[in-house]
Amino acid sequence: MVRVVKEHGLVPVPFDVDPRTMQPIDPEALRKLISPKTKAFLGAYVYGIRYDPLPYISICKEFNVDYIEDVAQTY
Repeated sequence: MVRVVKEHGLVPVPFDVDPRTMQPIDPEALRKLISPKTKAFLGAYVYGIRYDPLPYISICKEFNVDYIEDVAQTY
């Protein structure tokens, strides 16, 4: 996904995940990463793990940032 983002002329900014659950650590941490240049938040579900996207979607709406889900590995 990083390559896809870069090929569209965008700069990916990493977001910490819990290594045990592979879930984003804290929705509120997303606020610190959003800048005027932020276009989207890409939430990827890896190894078949799902998490509640609603807190991230709410923050994205607040900042008028698109929320994109990569569910390719979801079972």
